[in-house]
Amino acid sequence: MTDQQWWDAAAPFLMKVFDPARYPLASRVGNAVGEAHQSAFSPEHSFEFGLEMILDGVAKLVASR
Repeated sequence: MTDQQWWDAAAPFLMKVFDPARYPLASRVGNAVGEAHQSAFSPEHSFEFGLEMILDGVAKLVASR
């Protein structure tokens, strides 16, 4: 099942239990991420972000010594 197929199947249920008016920030973030990645989650983006954070931390540690 592709991400799009999953979202198509899950969307009716999610619309019944999720109130965008009660959680406007989560609603906006979810929409923005979905549009940017054509999915709710991007493993590539997560990996690149995590790697960047680790390398920045190592660089700061090395610079401080």
